[in-house]
Amino acid sequence: MQFSEDTDTASQLKRCVFVGPSLFGNGIPHQMQRFGPAQLGSIYLAAKSGYEVIGLIDGLFGNVPAVWHKEILYALDRGCVIIGSSSIGALRAAELHSFGMCGVGLCFRLYRAGVITDDDEVSVVHGDQESKYVGFSEPLVNIRATVRRLRRNLFVTADQERRVIREFKALHFSERTFANFRRVSIGAFGKPEGNRIYDLVRSRYRDVKKEDAQQLVKAVIHAQPGSTSGNYFLRTTNWRRQFELCEQDLKALS
Repeated sequence: MQFSEDTDTASQLKRCVFVGPSLFGNGIPHQMQRFGPAQLGSIYLAAKSGYEVIGLIDGLFGNVPAVWHKEILYALDRGCVIIGSSSIGALRAAELHSFGMCGVGLCFRLYRAGVITDDDEVSVVHGDQESKYVGFSEPLVNIRATVRRLRRNLFVTADQERRVIREFKALHFSERTFANFRRVSIGAFGKPEGNRIYDLVRSRYRDVKKEDAQQLVKAVIHAQPGSTSGNYFLRTTNWRRQFELCEQDLKALS
């Protein structure tokens, strides 16, 4: 990914970002359009709507189909710059980096290096558009980064770090709250030590997903126009049925 030195050219580009809980309570610069978490068809519609730089941070899954890899390839083939971070954006960027999608931030690097592989590492429960996508649980990747920093600063041992992550990983992502973190911490280390570790995590909490999302916003602002990524996108019958012939059924950008 390159950054524009031509301010006039950069300011004329149509930019957008798909974001939800990762930047809850934080504004977006006026240079880009803010949409809620992406779902199936969001990147396709953004590319068709003329957005030339697209930032993918958060996405929906479970109750609705998630963003397809192929719609990202479609946007890249049209010359769009696609940048991912933090959540599904980091995961898709790691998966499609070889095809031209850009990734920024720690979450992307961890996925890219294979240090983390599961999507539950960045998954959270959050509210709807009316609540501005407030989060109700904590992502495992944030706990990993926080406890790693505690271990490096000698507040916890390496064995305690591994135990904390193992206990928190065992919870379903929807149950990864601070209340449950206190419970599993006390269960693992006893009340005094468990409360000590809990207090350290709360007071020194590192919100990696937010950091990455803020980095993506800056990257979207400064990104230069893209170019076609090669012959990676194929307009198959399945593609036409899912997108072109059923475009009216895709959820409009909002």
